[in-house]
Amino acid sequence: MNKIFNNIGGRPGFKLGQYFQKLEKGDLTARIQFRKFDEAHHLAQRFNEMSAALDATITKMKRIVRQTPGERLPEELKNELARFK
Repeated sequence: MNKIFNNIGGRPGFKLGQYFQKLEKGDLTARIQFRKFDEAHHLAQRFNEMSAALDATITKMKRIVRQTPGERLPEELKNELARFK
């Protein structure tokens, strides 16, 4: 994936690729830092907003799972939520 972003945007594209890989691995705390004059600044801002929204949703779901008696929750749901940091 980094190769694709590197071809379309040089250094900013490479950095975006790295952040997308973190997100793919479940790291919803990843945030992109670009200077305001970088071309990808607006894309990075949208990525950060999306990551924050996903992180908030997954955190809320984890809290609900912790508060719900174990026998009422499918094991698959617990395992899927455990993938996210």
